[in-house]
Amino acid sequence: MILRAKEVADIDSLMIWTDHDLELYEELINACRKCGVAPYLWFPVLADVQGTLIAETDLLLTYNGSRGYGKIGAWRQLGSSEESFRFYCPNREGAVDGVFRVYTGLLDRLDFAGVMLDRIRYPSVVNGFETIFSCFCDACERDFLQTYGEPLELQKKATASLLSRLCQVTGRDMPGWRSFEELWQAEGLSHLFDFRKRSIARIAERFSAQARKRSLQVGLDLYSYSLAPLVGQDYDLLSRVGDWLKPMTYCHAIGPAGLPLELACLQEAFQTLSPRLGAAGVKRLLMGLLGWDWPGNVEELHQLGLSEEIIAIELKRISARKLSGGARIFAGIEAVRNPDFHIDITAEILERYLAHARQGATGIIASWNLVYIPEENLKVIAAFKQREGRWKPS
Repeated sequence: MILRAKEVADIDSLMIWTDHDLELYEELINACRKCGVAPYLWFPVLADVQGTLIAETDLLLTYNGSRGYGKIGAWRQLGSSEESFRFYCPNREGAVDGVFRVYTGLLDRLDFAGVMLDRIRYPSVVNGFETIFSCFCDACERDFLQTYGEPLELQKKATASLLSRLCQVTGRDMPGWRSFEELWQAEGLSHLFDFRKRSIARIAERFSAQARKRSLQVGLDLYSYSLAPLVGQDYDLLSRVGDWLKPMTYCHAIGPAGLPLELACLQEAFQTLSPRLGAAGVKRLLMGLLGWDWPGNVEELHQLGLSEEIIAIELKRISARKLSGGARIFAGIEAVRNPDFHIDITAEILERYLAHARQGATGIIASWNLVYIPEENLKVIAAFKQREGRWKPS
């Protein structure tokens, strides 16, 4: 399978996650090395961490005292698979240290060429709107006070004020927020979200530094640029940490980070919080925050997905940010056809993805399971790479 992907599409690297099966890691690494493919450790840092258990008390604590999941807008299928997406707090030293030991043990034992750090973030609205406003644990209270010289409790009050305001919003007085960062600024939540993004950058730096000490390449799996402020990911800070960044601008995938699901959960959350807006008003509000368009109802959104043009919009925004680090941008693009994943990326869809990604990225990561990427899609990637010359697929 790996050899065939190398022969057809000349893949450059393979990201490997085996749920801590060390023998399978070794088998896949050897297969990669034999056919000239760089094997990367695909490591989830803050949720679903392989080879370790996280205590309930180390999970993120929201403004209203819940851990793991919220309720407002939450995806009903969350937690029904092997991946729970229950995030622990990046400022809980005991939890971080335990995961770090597992991570460094894998790097010491196995012959990887690089690492891709995944789940270096806070939960998204897929876990429930409440989880966006976290963490308020004792470790965060201590660190926040030391950083800003004010109690974290003030940010809890600002959260309550925002939610109260949302309940009263109507179509006539809809706020003119043009990004989530502008929303935090307007509602007195800048310190909370600045603290979150710095917490994520710090833990990414710690894990990245261990890889670089071993002369390994480091990639970071990130939410699409316009959604990244919701999960504590700052592209500029993280561009100083990784050798490459992978925006997950998945226009068709139904799962965490997939734009159709993220938008559906956002719409449901805002409709719950702002009933006076109605469905059309909520969509206008979110279009103002994101600058995209998409099918109006959830069924159509799940069935059709979003226009692949959004990947060009998002990559252009990253380029306009003029990131201070030297990280390259590899576009994350679904390439799989699998009914179990509720995703069917045809050659035509993949062609459109590549055409829109060509101006803003130096390569692509064909996501997210080589087993389910059909040969016709590998051939599309190969033909595109031959036309573009500079591109390297992974």
